[in-house]
Amino acid sequence: EFLQLGCPCLITGSKFFCGPPFSAAAVFPPSLKEALQYSGGVGRKDGEPVMPLGMGDYFGRFEVPVELSAVRKQLPPHCNAGLLVRVEAALAEMEAFARVPAPRMDLMI
Repeated sequence: EFLQLGCPCLITGSKFFCGPPFSAAAVFPPSLKEALQYSGGVGRKDGEPVMPLGMGDYFGRFEVPVELSAVRKQLPPHCNAGLLVRVEAALAEMEAFARVPAPRMDLMI
């Protein structure tokens, strides 16, 4: 519902689902992805968005959607293996929860 309203959504597997800490992601609606691609960043250089200094210390290009190619190419080509492992572990917890029968799930929520 929030994505349809144009809002980014933050999801985490570490709270309710009891996955590892920092197993999270940001989901952007298409309209916001387009805005980031063509007018995002903190400035512009040669017609492309410029990312804030230090952004590459926290994000690698593989953590940014392929649709944001102008943003991706400014980030280092490292893979955050720790994030991938944490998200995979959280997904396993979410999948296990999804297998709980609906009447029992209603009692938990």
